[in-house]
Amino acid sequence: MSSRIVLLRQCVLAASVLGDLDIDPRDDGVLLPGTPPVRVTWAHLDEALGSLPPTSPGARHRLERWLRLRRAVADHGRLGASVLARAARLVALPPDHLEHPGQAWVMESLPGGALDLGVGVLGLGCDPDRAAALPPGIAWAAQAEVSTWWPQLRMHAEKMGELAVARLRRDGGRDSVLRPVGGCDVLALLASATIHTIAIRARARTPRKELEAIVKGALDLMLGAAK
Repeated sequence: MSSRIVLLRQCVLAASVLGDLDIDPRDDGVLLPGTPPVRVTWAHLDEALGSLPPTSPGARHRLERWLRLRRAVADHGRLGASVLARAARLVALPPDHLEHPGQAWVMESLPGGALDLGVGVLGLGCDPDRAAALPPGIAWAAQAEVSTWWPQLRMHAEKMGELAVARLRRDGGRDSVLRPVGGCDVLALLASATIHTIAIRARARTPRKELEAIVKGALDLMLGAAK
């Protein structure tokens, strides 16, 4: 057994104990008991960690979320892809965020690279009230073609952004707080709206400096003004 697998095994055992997950480690990976039982190879777990070292503080949390979502999808059997499609939402994350599944997950990026947009799922996994990024390995296991969902997810996020702004104005404008709506969190709403605005203004030949100002303003709002 390689040293890498030894570290992965330790990380999985920590996720099992601290996350209260039912996991059966095997020589070639782990078994998730249930109907049907799910086998996950060490290679797939290593892929799920991405650039995170197995001994890093965030590795256990990432594997716990990954395994919990893998089990949740498998519980639906052949309907797994349909369940994911119904739960799909747009998610926006900074590239270095702990929950970012890696470059293969990215569908679009905010100009400047401060935020990546990709497919997430609502109501599955660790937090039933929040959309979480859908790792490519989970989508692959369910035979889900997530790229075909993207246009509809973008449209949904833009519509939810318009609704969120309308509610903001109704509730008092400047002193009100932008809130999640339709399964889209605030970061997803703002990132989607920013890309949509830039695309429209770029087609209208808006000067580059003005477009960059839009991006900077959005980033200051989403992530805080640079000091």
